[in-house]
Amino acid sequence: MIQSRSSKANVDIILSLIKQEDIFEKYLRIPVQFHKPVCNTLRDDKNPDCSFLRPNKHKYLLFRDFAEERSINCFELVKRVYHCNFNDALQHIVNDFNLDGISLDNKINHNYTPIILPKDSIIKQEPQIRIKRIPFTKAHLDYWKQYHLDEEDLIKHNVSAIKCYWYNDEKRFPKGLGFAYWFGDYNYKLYFPQVKKKEGLRFLQNRGDIIQGEDQLTWN
Repeated sequence: MIQSRSSKANVDIILSLIKQEDIFEKYLRIPVQFHKPVCNTLRDDKNPDCSFLRPNKHKYLLFRDFAEERSINCFELVKRVYHCNFNDALQHIVNDFNLDGISLDNKINHNYTPIILPKDSIIKQEPQIRIKRIPFTKAHLDYWKQYHLDEEDLIKHNVSAIKCYWYNDEKRFPKGLGFAYWFGDYNYKLYFPQVKKKEGLRFLQNRGDIIQGEDQLTWN
């Protein structure tokens, strides 16, 4: 148990008592290591495509998941694990690390029922994706024409052109052309063919267990 002076919980107080690495390791259940890809245990991720980084002159250690466009710090991680707001995330850290004598600056929302983190597993939640479809333009169709696909083929295989999309309620716009493969319900795989590798993501999806194009294969 960590002994601490009586104080109000805030980021600086918490980080004076425990390391950011400790918070990441407790909730991700993997060691923090740099220059080596790791898996994101918050989702069904079997491929090590994530990494830890500490940008120069940056206060926080960051966790980068290449399935997303932004990195998160340890407090944002706890918000995701417990599906809660920032103040509740601080309270969970205080409780989970047994930081005696610390209370929150703001009152906790007692109507909030936290999702308890299982001891032997991690809470996993698939990201949510929504899209705004637009009619195919000449530019959209010209792109697929080079692969001998026309508008009829795209419609047949549930491919749409998109103007924008929402990733976990965050509205985003594609850089250049944007397409969405639809797999039923709200399951999508987004494709941005004009984005270069160093500029960002060309693919983004919310279900890792769906293979695009599987239903297009013949028996042989």
